[in-house]
Amino acid sequence: MAENMLSGVGGGAYQDVKTVVTTTGGKIVDVKNLKKNYEKLMKEAEELWELSYDIQKEASRVRIKPATRDWITKVDMLKNEMNRLQTEYNEGKRKQWRLDLFWSNANFSEDLKTKRQQVRSLLEEGKLQMGVLKDELPNSVWTKNGPEIEENSSLGEVVRDVLNHLKDEKVRRIGIWGVVGTGKTTIMEHLNDNEKIHSMFEIVILETVSKERSIEKLQEAIMQRLELDGERSANIQRNAQIISRGLNKKKCLILVDEVWHTIDLHKVMGIHNNHNHSKVVLASIYHGICTNMETDVQIEVKPLSPADAWNMFRKKVGDVISNCLIEPTTRLVVQECHGLPLLIDRVAKTFKKKQRDFTLWNDGLESLQRWDSDRVEGIEEVLERLQVVTRI
Repeated sequence: MAENMLSGVGGGAYQDVKTVVTTTGGKIVDVKNLKKNYEKLMKEAEELWELSYDIQKEASRVRIKPATRDWITKVDMLKNEMNRLQTEYNEGKRKQWRLDLFWSNANFSEDLKTKRQQVRSLLEEGKLQMGVLKDELPNSVWTKNGPEIEENSSLGEVVRDVLNHLKDEKVRRIGIWGVVGTGKTTIMEHLNDNEKIHSMFEIVILETVSKERSIEKLQEAIMQRLELDGERSANIQRNAQIISRGLNKKKCLILVDEVWHTIDLHKVMGIHNNHNHSKVVLASIYHGICTNMETDVQIEVKPLSPADAWNMFRKKVGDVISNCLIEPTTRLVVQECHGLPLLIDRVAKTFKKKQRDFTLWNDGLESLQRWDSDRVEGIEEVLERLQVVTRI
């Protein structure tokens, strides 16, 4: 009816009149501004709902404080009121010819203003609550800032393989194995710092099990990361139970590097298949250790391809090898590294000091070639090779 009364007004004037509604209380409501205010309110409200979700997720990892619990309650109550407001707004849009009566009775414009103030206030308070929570939470990752891994390299393929298996709910343990120097530690450090893994797990723990390191030290390191070190005892089995209880509360990835002998993860570290959300990735030079520790998947880390080995060496040495006289010698030097990233790194650092001196490069190559190049099977051979490099 209202639109029929206005239909005789000129087109431009009619559009202007439609943007303004006079309520029965005598107040003038700008319909266009009301729509803009409503859209701004809903956008800010969505930001508040997302913040509330994040806070509740983080709060589940610590003992929630009363102030945080009260804030969450306020947000839930406001959300219910916002649902009512949204329903009324949509009803008003559907019956535009009754806008006068609708906004007069509901004081809709004032309601929007009040709700927007509440949303903004809770947003500010929520940001403070999130800051407090983050201070209370354990550091999810201790970054290692290890060497970069090219996405299309052979090591990059291993990383992608591990990531895909971590997404598989059926896979709990992953074993990475390969001869010394193939880049297993580089892979483990990369996994520790990987953003995709950080989004999959609440906490990532990387620890090394060297020949000299005791099980007690390993337990101590894990309990510290889980913030359980205050409960640590002298009893290994007791500590395993404490770790197990801590893992039940967190979605955790444990990376265990340099595993030299079989470790009973259940008895020593409290890790068993009942931990539905926690997983383990271990690295060893022995395939047998991976199978003995009941890994679901075993991934071999092979030496780099000739192309990857050359690219790695070239990046580490720099423009020195651009010399046309030195490059043929350089390629022979890279061959003597047998695709082992550990050797490539050490050899590249040594030869970089030789600059563009062709004689020094040839002398260094001869020193490398004196070593029995057919023996690259275990730690002794690689260590022997490293000793040769230090004398070049």
